[in-house]
Amino acid sequence: MLRNLPLWVRQKQTEFATSHRLDGKFLTYLRVNNNIYIQQNKFNLFMVDKALLSYIRRYMQQGYDINSIRSHLLKYYPGNKVDEAIHAVYSPEVRHVIHFSPTVLIAIIAVVLGIGMIGFFLLRPALFPVPDKLLDLKASLLTTSVKAGQNLEFNIEMVNMGTIKGFDVSLVYNIYDQKNKLLISKEETIALVTKASTKATVAIPRRAADGTYRLEVTAKYGGRTASAKESFSIYTEQKPAETCFDGINNRDEEDIDCGGSYCNPCETAASCEDGIRNQGETAIDCGGPCEPCKIEPTCADGIRNQGEEGIDCGGPCGKCPETGIGISLPEKIEEIKEIAKTDKDRALRMCMEFALENYKEECIYTVAVAAADYTVCNNIAENRTKDKCFTKAAEITNSSIICDNIEKESRRDSCYMHFVMIGDYSVCDKIANQYLKQSCESLRSIQSS
Repeated sequence: MLRNLPLWVRQKQTEFATSHRLDGKFLTYLRVNNNIYIQQNKFNLFMVDKALLSYIRRYMQQGYDINSIRSHLLKYYPGNKVDEAIHAVYSPEVRHVIHFSPTVLIAIIAVVLGIGMIGFFLLRPALFPVPDKLLDLKASLLTTSVKAGQNLEFNIEMVNMGTIKGFDVSLVYNIYDQKNKLLISKEETIALVTKASTKATVAIPRRAADGTYRLEVTAKYGGRTASAKESFSIYTEQKPAETCFDGINNRDEEDIDCGGSYCNPCETAASCEDGIRNQGETAIDCGGPCEPCKIEPTCADGIRNQGEEGIDCGGPCGKCPETGIGISLPEKIEEIKEIAKTDKDRALRMCMEFALENYKEECIYTVAVAAADYTVCNNIAENRTKDKCFTKAAEITNSSIICDNIEKESRRDSCYMHFVMIGDYSVCDKIANQYLKQSCESLRSIQSS
């Protein structure tokens, strides 16, 4: 249809063209540069009156009937002009729309994506070139702690991700302290083809202090570097653990080996009215720092009184030794101690002659130790002295079973810990204090490793 139009029309931008039959004639309507033309024949081409077109469209939009509009226009315009304008208003715009089925659309999308992926992989080497040498490095410690003067051991894993197969890698091992100060450095070279795994060691200097350190492994190759980091601890000679039986007021203890977060609560402060023989009292709440005890003098009270010529001899008592001088209490207990080595029962009877309870129990304690017989401790009434007796007997006989007889839990744990410190960890399960038990188990694990 367009080839029948004049050349000047065909050379312009034709937006649409359509044909209508009007009064037995075929009319071609064209929109060219926003102007509407009508072609009646091969040579007759004229433009539709824009004013008529605008008038008809405006009043149609306002709701007027097309026949009413035509009747009105015929009063002023020729009939053919009005009809041409009306037909131009109603002429449809020709649009070419292509419809695809869902299957065809999916096929087209798949083809486009396939072409895109193929293009990406073909162009990838050019867009993202892989280096000739590319290394992936990993370091893993074989132990998280090492003693100063020993070797730190770790594994090195390297994977060649470059295009060149086979090149040398220089490995540098640096160890830094918490202040980022270099402690020691070591370097070695490893040949890498595709993958390598090796065990490396670094000797830790004996001068290294306790603390946390950082191992940095750096791989140098072809002007590039790769690195890996790991943390570990260094310890020196094993230090005695701070415990609740070390005789030192440390950690957060309220007093020596008692109170605080770790040890058993401290016993109530001793006084001269607590009903307990303690703090050096010679009897319950008397003697020592308290008021003197009011007791009847005897010949076994360890005191020179009642007209005695010596301590517990002479006067109303038995005859003093030929020297005429009474022996002191320590000398008397020492004498009983020697007797206990051969005659435990006689020595025990001699202890029972002491009038003052503290002297008597100290004597019994001495007999139990001298005779290495912990059953003698049961003759002691005061719990602290009795527990002390069992503890000493356990140490002398090297028998942790004797600790089981100790009444107070904290003193019993202390007795067990004596054996822990000499390497006997069989008592760990008997310890009641959880912190002491953990210390025992930690020492046992260190010993077994």
